[in-house]
Amino acid sequence: MGVRLPSVATKVIANAAVVTTTELQVVVTPPLNIALDFAQVLLFWYIALTVGAGTTAVAARLRRGVDVTGSQLTTFANVTVAANSALYLNGSYSDIPGAVAGVQYCVCILQTGATGNAAITDVSMIALML
Repeated sequence: MGVRLPSVATKVIANAAVVTTTELQVVVTPPLNIALDFAQVLLFWYIALTVGAGTTAVAARLRRGVDVTGSQLTTFANVTVAANSALYLNGSYSDIPGAVAGVQYCVCILQTGATGNAAITDVSMIALML
């Protein structure tokens, strides 16, 4: 007999445009119900984007919550880029959120020096409880 542990996944783009130098969530997991208060959650994500005009760097921030007001868990990347170029970011992280019903996670994008919007072209994110 096997056991299926809770997991959630999404390929839905939360915001297709990241406005200049404003941090904005681009992918958000559905709610995940944690079975045990000491359970680990493994997170995997991928984002494809075209950075805006004037952009010199892009940061991806993982947050517990559905938007930029959520607790920042880590900054995955602060990548130097050329303006208007394609960029592919991905990462993984483990979290122990405690006894939280319906915990959600998001990845936010922040451009440095941008005078134009970034265009999000693809996303994927999965949260697995161990």
